[in-house]
Amino acid sequence: MLTKAHLKKYADVILWGLKAARTGKFKKYDNILIRFDLAAKDLAEIIQARILSMGMNPVLRLVNTPQMDKNVFELS
Repeated sequence: MLTKAHLKKYADVILWGLKAARTGKFKKYDNILIRFDLAAKDLAEIIQARILSMGMNPVLRLVNTPQMDKNVFELS
């Protein structure tokens, strides 16, 4: 299990990578999609807070579980 300090450092690295991978600069009010598994909920909360403090809009999406994906293919 990662400590809160580790999660904050990990969030710093993820946000650095997000900025480094983008050719243009982020602007205020940009929408940023955050997809995460339930196990990464604590990290997603930290990243959401950082994105909000930067003046951008995080859009959070919990990734489907394998059973949810199976249900789609079997029942729809």
